[in-house]
Amino acid sequence: MSLIQRSDYARHVKALREDTHRAVINFFERNYDTIRQLHEDEYFDILNIYLDALFQCGEYNRFLKHVEEALILSVDRRVYTLYDQDQFHHLLFRKAAAAYNCDDLPTSRHILEQLVSISPRHPLAHRFLRRCIRRQARSQTLRLDALIIMTLLASVGLIFLEIVWVRPFVPSWTATWEMIRNGLFVAGVGIWVLGRGFVRYKAWRAVRILMDKKKGSSINLSPRKGVWH
Repeated sequence: MSLIQRSDYARHVKALREDTHRAVINFFERNYDTIRQLHEDEYFDILNIYLDALFQCGEYNRFLKHVEEALILSVDRRVYTLYDQDQFHHLLFRKAAAAYNCDDLPTSRHILEQLVSISPRHPLAHRFLRRCIRRQARSQTLRLDALIIMTLLASVGLIFLEIVWVRPFVPSWTATWEMIRNGLFVAGVGIWVLGRGFVRYKAWRAVRILMDKKKGSSINLSPRKGVWH
């Protein structure tokens, strides 16, 4: 391993920002023991660069393993990102996003609910929480989609029967038949529009209620469980 002076680690890792994220990850993990001996503030800065590289590379499971330490270190610091966001809130949001991408929707929703509570003006938390709630309702959405497909297929089937049987053999049924198959088609479209709208409304309403009930709520860290609550 190259003998780099400990005092040069921060400068060296920051320079890697111009390189690929994989280079940052490899450098951090290869030299972790030495990096960990740096001053806490310097180590925190390097750890954030490493976490950013993990997140950008889609290494969400590895990100989740290390982000808790950065959250703990950021509690007593008023550090901001390049986009003038509180670093603690930024890391918390990314933790929720990583959990979401690992299909851990309950954890993602829980973290986002806490983030909305402590940072009501966060630019993305509300939108992401609504998306998470909608995805959690996916089983209901799939059942709704099945009903819509059945309704539309029934409408198509009636059109086929109308062409090959009703009009040629029982033309007196044509008006009633048209009304039934048109009704099924309209019902299918209506179910799709109302169903999607209802799911979105429920997600919006859940976030609205959360903001009304949890303004000013505090959070505590449970390092053992790795969940902010």
